[in-house]
This record gives sequence, structure tokens and C-alpha cells, in this order.
Amino acid sequence: MIGYSFGGNRRNGQGKGAVKIKTTEIPERKLRVILALAIILESIFFIGFFTGVLSNLHVYIGAATGLVIGFVSLLISAYLLAKKSYGAISLCILFFSVLITFFTFVAYFLPEAGYPPPIRLFF
Repeated sequence: MIGYSFGGNRRNGQGKGAVKIKTTEIPERKLRVILALAIILESIFFIGFFTGVLSNLHVYIGAATGLVIGFVSLLISAYLLAKKSYGAISLCILFFSVLITFFTFVAYFLPEAGYPPPIRLFF
């Protein structure tokens, strides 16, 4: 949470109208929960892919599942990298989230060997 105070404090050298920004850090425990969420999401995708559950879903549901898991994992890994916590694990999560998003896009939105794509973006 970020708070602003516009009064200024003349005792510590700030003049009238100076902006003082107060920030609070996210505790380490919450960062671990966020990291676990990304790992669980990617695990769900890989389990669904390798067991064939994703191929049995409707085309739009499978594509939405892959894209949502990929983008959420991507946002989480970018956030963890910005916070400079769990560097190597965050990079692995970033790599796999880009891989999931790219695979979902290729599998559902691009034609292959003369066959039309399952989901057409442009008619």
C-alpha cells in the first residue's frame, strides 16, 4: 500500500509541499504463496496436457485454460523477478509460462499442414 503526505516536515529538511511516499513491503510468506500458486497452475497445465484431459475439452475451453494459466504465470513470475526474490525459480516459471502461452497459441490459433486452425482469429 502506498500513502502520500503533502505537508512536509521542516525538521528533517523537507520543505513545504514536499511529497513523502510511504511503502510497505510484502512479507516473505505471501511471496512464497504467490510462487506456489504459479507452480500449481503450471503443474495443472502439464498434468492436463500429458494425461490428455486438455485434448478432450472443448476447443475454446482448452485454449482459454492454456492462455489464462500462461498469462497468470507470466505475470506472477514477472512480479517475483521485479521484487528480486526467488530469482532462479522465477526464471524457470517465466520460461515455462512463455512456453505454455506459445504452445497454446500455436496449437489452437495457427493452421498446420493445410488444415485450418481449430480457432480462427481472422475469417
